[in-house]
Amino acid sequence: MRNHSRVAQFLLVVSVLLSGGALPVEADQPLLQASNGPWMQSTNGLYGGTINALALSPQFDSDRTLFAGTQTGVYRSVDGGSTWAPAQGSLVYGQIHAVVASPDLNRDGTVFAGAAGAQNGGVRRSVDGGRTWQLVNVGLTQLYVYALVASPSFVTDRTLFAGTLGGVFKSENAGDSWAAVNTGLTELRVNALVISPGFAVDRTLFVGTRSSGVFRSTDGGDTWAAANTGLSGSDVRSLAVSPRFSSDRTLFAGTKYDGLFKSIDGGGSWTPSSLLATDVSALACTSIFGTDETLFAGARYDGLFRSLDGGATWQPAGGWHGSTYMASLAVSPGPTGHRIILAGTQGGVFTSTSDGDSWAASSRGIDNVDVLALAVSPDHRRDGTAFAGANHMGIYRSLDGGGSWIPPQSGPIDRDVRALLTSPGYVSDRTVFAATYGGGVFKTTDAGVNWTATNAGLATQSLQAMALSPAYTADGTLFVGAFDGQVLKSTDGAVSWMDVSQGLPSKSVIALVVSPAYASDEIVFAGTMGNGVFRSTDGGLSWVAANQGLADTTVTALAISPAFATDQTIFAGTYGGVFKSSDGGDTWTPANSGRPFDEVIALAISPDYSTDGTLYASFAQVSVSRDRGQSWSELGSRTWNRYASCLAVVPGEVPSVFLGTDGQSVWRYLYAAEPAHYIYLPCLRRGK
Repeated sequence: MRNHSRVAQFLLVVSVLLSGGALPVEADQPLLQASNGPWMQSTNGLYGGTINALALSPQFDSDRTLFAGTQTGVYRSVDGGSTWAPAQGSLVYGQIHAVVASPDLNRDGTVFAGAAGAQNGGVRRSVDGGRTWQLVNVGLTQLYVYALVASPSFVTDRTLFAGTLGGVFKSENAGDSWAAVNTGLTELRVNALVISPGFAVDRTLFVGTRSSGVFRSTDGGDTWAAANTGLSGSDVRSLAVSPRFSSDRTLFAGTKYDGLFKSIDGGGSWTPSSLLATDVSALACTSIFGTDETLFAGARYDGLFRSLDGGATWQPAGGWHGSTYMASLAVSPGPTGHRIILAGTQGGVFTSTSDGDSWAASSRGIDNVDVLALAVSPDHRRDGTAFAGANHMGIYRSLDGGGSWIPPQSGPIDRDVRALLTSPGYVSDRTVFAATYGGGVFKTTDAGVNWTATNAGLATQSLQAMALSPAYTADGTLFVGAFDGQVLKSTDGAVSWMDVSQGLPSKSVIALVVSPAYASDEIVFAGTMGNGVFRSTDGGLSWVAANQGLADTTVTALAISPAFATDQTIFAGTYGGVFKSSDGGDTWTPANSGRPFDEVIALAISPDYSTDGTLYASFAQVSVSRDRGQSWSELGSRTWNRYASCLAVVPGEVPSVFLGTDGQSVWRYLYAAEPAHYIYLPCLRRGK
């Protein structure tokens, strides 16, 4: 069952197309031509996503090569992180949490990637610098791999270690086979691994575990002993060892919520640093730490910190403009001014050439983006405007039908954007709303250039759903649904909010939809996590359950007929499939014939449903029904590997569909009948 916190809903409010605003794009301008109904990925400018691991080539100064492990595979850069390309080859899809390169990468081309998953987990190996890969899981009985380290003498001893949810595994033949080495390791859930630079002599390595702190081995992993004297944090998320460990015996341990600890006796004892009460998820020492005493710490929720005195004191990194959710760090060799600091975040890769004084986004080519919400302009056919809410990356906008995306400069840059809705009067008022998890409601009145929080009176900022009145331009009414089960209402365009939750259970409100005839019937529906559908007939002042026949009560999405006032039709997407009501929610019947998956993440209904009967549903793929939910078929061939998390239908004579995915950015489906001049993509202009 999919975690509902990752379910994103798109609730389509059908609007009348208005004239004016943008000038139409000429027919000879587009660069993308429609073809026989393909899905096309739309990523130009929409780069980033969660970077779980970073690894530099040991010869980085000369080859500028580095690798990034993401939730959708491995990416490689050969220009120091300026641009990236998938390093997939024959790599079986998986969530990559660890990457390590051979010390002699330029000669042997060997790279290892550790993935976590029952189906696609384990270790992959490449012997051609990441171009092709093979699974090397013989003897690896636990396939949730979260850490990998190679012996500094890997070229001769062929030794590497994998940290998993089932302990530590060791290979002495470059991954051809593995054996568990857990004697003395009383906690088998391994978060982090680090190996002594002098491993060939001292045979020392350390593991950080989920609940029992640090363990140390001095015999190459054959046996382990706890090394926790003075270490108050038991959940160790990250480890880093001094490049001069053989002489200075210095290492660091980052813990969950208990901050950073330092040992100067090889793990014999620990002392807390001044970086306290934070989740230290990543650590990296400079290559000349023994001289400059510089190291970096990434805090999972608090951003990036730098120490210039061996961890005694810390300062936030300067010039940071991006996600504060840190997952990985890497530092290239060299002194200040000659090295690159790389930070892997939930919003992509960031680099600094000033030792952390200033930073730049460096994710071009990494299309590993979680898109949790989509919205299109009611006049999309003329203005080509679309919006995409990216996880911990803010709200991107496209002015050319998804051909390219403009990064945000304000608004919820470090929040999950769970819902996006354009005003019915967008052509004239340029208004868009965003509901976020952790940041409340944001509003723009200049088509997404600037965003401001509008949370006065909002009892909670952990939001999951949003719906606008079709008469918003007149009544200023919108609703938001919260994680804790509340529904909040504004009647002044989000200037102020009031709680309208009477009759609702204390379960997450995941979906909201408003009747197209709201001005007269005041009907609103709410989909909840575990308690089904609730209906209000008084604008949200009171709610009653409307679940007769609804066999699954985890409602992830709702879609309402544009002609609801006469046909009384509404659809509910659940973990158990699609359900349809033709009597305003009084009763429900299953509507799943032909769908390959039961679970539904998102629903979207055609603006012309009254005549074309078209409805879309997504889970791992997108299904379409053209007979009002009686039967379904796959919409095009699925070419992505992640969940299809949100949908948006572009109104028009021949509708097209935008799809947001959980880790593979935005896709667009183009119907064969759609005129090419309706697709807006970048064009070359003559003259200035």
